[in-house]
Amino acid sequence: MKQSKLKLFILGLLISHMASAKVREIYVNQNEMGTINLKMGQSTILRFQEKPKKVVIGNQNYFNVEFIENDVTIQPLGTAKTNLFVYGEYSTYGLLLDVSNQTNYDDLVIVKRGLRPQPQPATAEKKQEEKRPNVLIVERLIGKDLRMSLNKMFYHDVLKVYVIDLTFQNLKNILIKPGDLSIKLSQANKPIEETKIIFDEAKAGIPLKTRIFFKIPIKKSFTLSVNYLGSELKQIIEEKYL
Repeated sequence: MKQSKLKLFILGLLISHMASAKVREIYVNQNEMGTINLKMGQSTILRFQEKPKKVVIGNQNYFNVEFIENDVTIQPLGTAKTNLFVYGEYSTYGLLLDVSNQTNYDDLVIVKRGLRPQPQPATAEKKQEEKRPNVLIVERLIGKDLRMSLNKMFYHDVLKVYVIDLTFQNLKNILIKPGDLSIKLSQANKPIEETKIIFDEAKAGIPLKTRIFFKIPIKKSFTLSVNYLGSELKQIIEEKYL
């Protein structure tokens, strides 16, 4: 616990200097790797949109690497060039580390997956906003005591998946165990296979936050089914929200 607090304190010190820091945003994909400029005596933060699970570095003897939440900190221990691969839950990021230029270095690099988006005319953006509803909010009861709230659904441009944010609240403030919930997605009476469900920490009296990542075979309406201790609820998500 002390070590985690120390890492967060160090990260806070780094972020407090970001007003004059060198911050960049890069995009990496299967055909293009990003370059990270490092400096001796300086730590560089790589910030990802998903939590990194592990890294593979070409020359481990010349670099110190640490994980802090969605960040990877790198400190060079010598002047060298190598490659670095960061593995997240959904994507792999290929990067090139360069310590040769001591005057041009990065303090914070925001790493994104995919191609850099091209700016669109304001008129095109306005038309796109008019076509798709901004908010999808649903509140329904499962049985007598459990309230399900569908707070948000959106498409993640980097992960290339849809995301649904749910909360479950027991009206009697009884602990909701994730194991008592069965959540399934289906389309045209067929289960949607590419689905991953993540539950927050369960605590009595506190709504249970849940996030669903999924891909749909066809951009059509689909059904969200939730079963809680034998009580079932089915909610149709209309095509207009996709």
